[in-house]
Amino acid sequence: MTEEDKKRYKPVPFGRGFFDDWISNPFAMVGRGGKAMQEFFNEGFSIPSVDIKDTGNSFIVKADMPGMDKKDIKIKATKDELLIRAEKSSENEEHGKDYYMRERASSGYYRNIQLPGDVVPNSAKATYENGTLKIELKKAKDLQGSEVKVE
Repeated sequence: MTEEDKKRYKPVPFGRGFFDDWISNPFAMVGRGGKAMQEFFNEGFSIPSVDIKDTGNSFIVKADMPGMDKKDIKIKATKDELLIRAEKSSENEEHGKDYYMRERASSGYYRNIQLPGDVVPNSAKATYENGTLKIELKKAKDLQGSEVKVE
């Protein structure tokens, strides 16, 4: 990992949650016009726990998102960020009843992840199994390194 990458990716040592990303990079959410922060507070999404693994040629991101269907998950990759969003809503409908109160359930996840290095966005491959989303992104060529022949 280069020094620039280390500056960009600083894990928070004392816990998980919404403010982890904000503490490690306080201007990331605001720098995009506050859109990410506004979406989070307006829509009340949960923040999934995430693991990022460096395999040498790629980064593998795993996010715990139980209760979702594949069709509920939206992923957007850029050269150095990964946006994960999932939303599911349900409504129990009982016909022929006079309702005193009727509630709907909704759940969702939202996470914007600063990747530890640049990737090739269109190389992303995602699978969702047993509540865990797995995304593999190939590193940009310049991060993989290459052997230099001595002449």
